[in-house]
Amino acid sequence: MTLYGAIAGVTGGLCWLPYGLAPLLPLVFVLMLRAMRLVGTGGDAIRLGLAFGAVRYAVAAHFLLALYRYSPLAIVFYFLAIGFILPLAVLETRGALALERRTGLPRTLGFGLLYVLLEKVRTMGDIAFPADLLSHAYGTNPAFLAWVPVIGPYGVTLTIMLVAALLDQAIEVWPRRRAAAGWAAAALALWAAPPLTGLLTAPAAVSRDEGAAVLRVAIVQPNTTLQDKVDPRRRAAILDELRAMTREAAAEADLVVWPETARPAMVRIGADGRVDDPEVSDLARETGVPILYGAILAEVGEGQRVQALFNGAALARPDGAIGGWYGKQRLIPFAEGVPFARWIGLDPRRRAGGGPRHELLSLLGNFSSGPESTVFTVGPARIGVLICFEGLFPSLARRASRAGANTLFVLTNDMWWGRSAFAPWHARMVATRALELDLPVVRAANSGVSSLTDRSGRQVERSAMYERLVLRVPLHPSTAGPTLYARLGDWILVPIVLAPLVAYFVTRRRRPATR
Repeated sequence: MTLYGAIAGVTGGLCWLPYGLAPLLPLVFVLMLRAMRLVGTGGDAIRLGLAFGAVRYAVAAHFLLALYRYSPLAIVFYFLAIGFILPLAVLETRGALALERRTGLPRTLGFGLLYVLLEKVRTMGDIAFPADLLSHAYGTNPAFLAWVPVIGPYGVTLTIMLVAALLDQAIEVWPRRRAAAGWAAAALALWAAPPLTGLLTAPAAVSRDEGAAVLRVAIVQPNTTLQDKVDPRRRAAILDELRAMTREAAAEADLVVWPETARPAMVRIGADGRVDDPEVSDLARETGVPILYGAILAEVGEGQRVQALFNGAALARPDGAIGGWYGKQRLIPFAEGVPFARWIGLDPRRRAGGGPRHELLSLLGNFSSGPESTVFTVGPARIGVLICFEGLFPSLARRASRAGANTLFVLTNDMWWGRSAFAPWHARMVATRALELDLPVVRAANSGVSSLTDRSGRQVERSAMYERLVLRVPLHPSTAGPTLYARLGDWILVPIVLAPLVAYFVTRRRRPATR
């Protein structure tokens, strides 16, 4: 039983990584459902959950060890990541057994439903880190995401679970070959239906893009090292390099984009809410092209005292008009924001009051969450910005869509992860956001992969890793209306929550009356 869980964990971790194995995900959960049938006690269920969760994260999160070149604490982070998933993994298996005993819902179905619900839980709260949503694994196989504009990311996971349940049932009735063939055929049909749907709808999506207005976007990929980014002596040289690359990029471009925190030195936001950055504003005026750039933004009040720090983005316009700014709303736990800081008296606004400090360690945990989604308008594009791991959160991208965005930009710096599997996976993951909302996604990365992902989830333009370059992409902002997922959100979770209640009442009706 635990061996099944460990094998499922290894396979699940490999499917999550950017190797194109995601279509095999139903087999991972077939193994888990077979193991669930062998569970006899609550202790068995706990051991199964621990084996599955620990091994899956040990394989999938191995990229965390790339941080070892900066600090031996990388090993601690690695085991903390594994520890993060274990309570949820146990809840999936032990909870499924409890649901069967209390409501009559078969444990194989209960496991699948709990897995879907706990995916949603992993996107909530101050320690949320929803990297392992099964829909993200399909970034390398976006054809399997064709239903996501309707059913959302958790609907993709539910579909995988249903395919696994049908295959599990085929194995269960195997001595009756005709029945087994029927269950297997149903599983195969459900497995193949999304990519077949994508094949039928792709030509229409391409024709819509061809008729849409084009925004010529030039992505600056400076490949600035982490050592240079935190060295105050390198700020002037980095800004000069960005100026030179921007002048090159501005030729035949309608918008120049810099990646996350590319702008050296902090940028002040005045009491009137306007970004005060004459250097980048002058560069936009000189080139005649707006610049959307990542920077550390410092909100100042009376006496120029810093009130809050944001990992943000700002837009400098060549005509000097107000371009607006965005502050990252989902902070990386501990690195950017201290979880539950408000409850334990560690308000980052209070700590930011000492003024803007540039040393890396002085910024850890000192950022505040941005106030709201910002839509930047440049020509035909209404741009919703996500910064770094915000691209993991379906709700943030949906919020930008509902605010009026017709394209998404992801600004990031993946140099932390070296040549591990993280950067190429992170670049492919945005396919899920593109398909959920029927929006193209431009990705500006400090060291790569910078890219353009179209509305069908295809990565149509991309840069190489660790190159200093300008990537030019023709952006077709979406002209389609909001998808069902954009309008209704995670509606698919409602029937999942109701399923145990239905099973409970059906079971009660079937029980013989007792005297």
